[in-house]
Amino acid sequence: MWKGLVSVNAQKETNRKLVVKEHVVPLKVIVSKLKELADNNQTSLEKIANCIDKYLIFATITKSEDDLLRKAKLNSKMPVGFYEKGHELFEDKFVRYKVANIELIQT
Repeated sequence: MWKGLVSVNAQKETNRKLVVKEHVVPLKVIVSKLKELADNNQTSLEKIANCIDKYLIFATITKSEDDLLRKAKLNSKMPVGFYEKGHELFEDKFVRYKVANIELIQT
């Protein structure tokens, strides 16, 4: 029923009302990345497009999994390790799901 990135639990769900489509990297983070480009005088259509292509990803998860992200305070931000060079989670787009133990698959 679901296409693209889907959690294992959402893939099993047949009731559309119990799943949500969400941004893998929250929009606030994407906007921040785009602002970084502007602040560093690195704005070009190519760099903007690359940033959007890299971070604008959607996934289908269950509403209960969405609640897990909220409880972990990761519904609109990334964990600290995402921003720290040298950290194992640096720039890992799927880190929120890893922290919340949500397994994604490509369908």
